[in-house]
Amino acid sequence: MAGPAVVRIDVTQCEGSGGSGSGFVVAPDLIMTAAHVVAGARTVSVRGEAGSLQAAEVIGIAPENDVALVRLASPSSATPLSFATELPDRGSSMAVVGFPLYAETLQISEGIMSGLPRPVEYSDQSVEEAFVTDAATNPGNSGGPVLDRDGRVLGLVSGGQVWEGWDPETRIPVQGTNYVVPAKDLQPYLALWADRTDSLAAPCADEVEAPGDASIAVEVSADDPWAADFAQALYTHGLSINAGSYASAFSVFTPRLQGVMGGLQTWSQGLATSYWRAIVVTDTEELPEETKVSATITTNQESQWGPDGHTCSVWSLVYDFVPAETGWQIDAVHGDETAQC
Repeated sequence: MAGPAVVRIDVTQCEGSGGSGSGFVVAPDLIMTAAHVVAGARTVSVRGEAGSLQAAEVIGIAPENDVALVRLASPSSATPLSFATELPDRGSSMAVVGFPLYAETLQISEGIMSGLPRPVEYSDQSVEEAFVTDAATNPGNSGGPVLDRDGRVLGLVSGGQVWEGWDPETRIPVQGTNYVVPAKDLQPYLALWADRTDSLAAPCADEVEAPGDASIAVEVSADDPWAADFAQALYTHGLSINAGSYASAFSVFTPRLQGVMGGLQTWSQGLATSYWRAIVVTDTEELPEETKVSATITTNQESQWGPDGHTCSVWSLVYDFVPAETGWQIDAVHGDETAQC
């Protein structure tokens, strides 16, 4: 079963945008995904089908083939997927596996290979070679694998064609024309990048030196199937704080909340000594305009910035999450109850 090897990837970027895509395990600590999913990413979080969360670093990226490789902080327990050695004949069946439209669980769509590999241009990118499938894809599928009946990787989802028609302001998805980078164009990059250790992420402007390591323990005790999504959003936010990348951490807030907080500089005062250690999502409540997420956040900080001089604090908070084009964003934070670790 390939499911455990297919992951959801969330990113933050310095300029205040982020996004979500899919990827798949190709070695114990390596995930392959689409280049456009992680391009410009400052932080990368990876969630497996069982809900486990890990930080990752981009170690290789090739826009011309829309392929990238990220290294996990620790090895995955999933069995890596293998690549098919040959491309099937036109008309052969295949399955797209991933996390479209910020799906909280793995989604599968079936189709056939409907067009042979060729150079393609679509949306805002071009790919040197891709074949066409009529299997359904949506935003969030990018970077996920396309599998044959034996669970082997035939290719990587790059995207789908749109038709602008006579009005360039109107972009209409073209049904049944979705592009996949063939496996033969992916394997050389795995061999080329597998031994790399340096991250390609560039620091944001005014980024500070991280006060501690980036690891954050995450637990989800809420029954809501969407709770893992909110945990990943908080985890991605915490990773940015731990990296000293306050601009990307600030991008998780809605513009309204950013204004309430007085802007980036005001909000980030004192964070240079603080970092997150643990997240526990305990409850969720779906309301008409937002979802309230109860969580406890464990932080370390210098005593001058901690409540009552604590250097280790457990915060009981309620976050108001609202949907946005780049995923969930935080629109309000309630509560100031704290306890010493």
